[in-house]
Amino acid sequence: MPKIIIPSQLREVTGGEANVSAQGSTVLELIENLDEQYPGIRDRLIEDGKLRMGLAAAVDNEVSSYGLKQKVSEGSTVQFIPAISGG
Repeated sequence: MPKIIIPSQLREVTGGEANVSAQGSTVLELIENLDEQYPGIRDRLIEDGKLRMGLAAAVDNEVSSYGLKQKVSEGSTVQFIPAISGG
């Protein structure tokens, strides 16, 4: 089952858990199944059918332009990375 690393800004939804697991063969499927375990996390990750602005999904340490369609394998590690702001 893919391992998901939850950023600190979203851990309130996972009850403080930093590492969780969910089934899915794409980032979207993973988020949908994660939302069954942690209701409300989908809305924090997806807006208008795509990852929220300022958020990226890294699968096995690689960020892809595929977004929610990015493939996930059984042994993958997925991270949701918030954009870093500054000047």
